[in-house]
Amino acid sequence: MFGDAAGSYLGDSPSGWFIPCMTSKPTTITIKPSGSISIEGEVVLQDRDGNPIPRPPEKHPGILKLCGCGHSKTAPFCDGTHNEFKAKG
Repeated sequence: MFGDAAGSYLGDSPSGWFIPCMTSKPTTITIKPSGSISIEGEVVLQDRDGNPIPRPPEKHPGILKLCGCGHSKTAPFCDGTHNEFKAKG
């Protein structure tokens, strides 16, 4: 059979069908005051039709930054444009 996000199928295991199996740490999403949204961990990014969205090169491996200010020229990814608006005050 199949496992799910919380466990894996182990056939006739004495403890039941599923045994918790954490393969990685939880994904963390941080909404920063600057306007960027930082995602650390495994995540699948896709458009509303289910097509994968190619990720740009990451400045910090394993961390994806999405735009939260609405001004990025590389939406949905953060390009740091929020810093220009912060500087203008």
